[in-house]
This record gives sequence, structure tokens and C-alpha cells, in this order.
Amino acid sequence: MRSLMGAVLAVGLLVGCGGIEGEQDSKSDVEAMALCSDCHWLYVRCMSRAATPEAKQNCEFGRMDCEATWCTSPAAPGSGETQ
Repeated sequence: MRSLMGAVLAVGLLVGCGGIEGEQDSKSDVEAMALCSDCHWLYVRCMSRAATPEAKQNCEFGRMDCEATWCTSPAAPGSGETQ
């Protein structure tokens, strides 16, 4: 009986109950939304300083990369929602 309880306890500790993990998910979603909202103003700042067509093209690439990286959450601004 003790070995069974020990095994169940060990599996429970290894698997976890998910309470803290759920909180981390919501925190990471908020962080991703904040970083996603930064993509637009970073693009505007980049374009205001771009002196050549190549620099403007790099701003476009940077914006697309930023949005692809940080705007993947369904709740993130700019990820399919109309603002």
C-alpha cells in the first residue's frame, strides 16, 4: 500500500496540478500583448528615421518580424482584430 501511495505521490509531483502554470500563461499573454502593441510605434519610429528606400524596406521587414513573433496570441492587438 505504501509503495502505491508513494508512486501516486511521485507521479502527482512530476505531473503537477497546473495551478501556477495557468497563472504563468495569463502573464505571458499580457506580456505578448504589450510587446505586440510596441510593434507599431517601433515601426513608426524606424520609418521616421529611414533616409533610404533600403532603410524603409528594413523597417517593413522589422514590423513583419515583430508581428509574427509577438502578435500570435488570439487576444493580441493586430492579430486579426479590427481596431
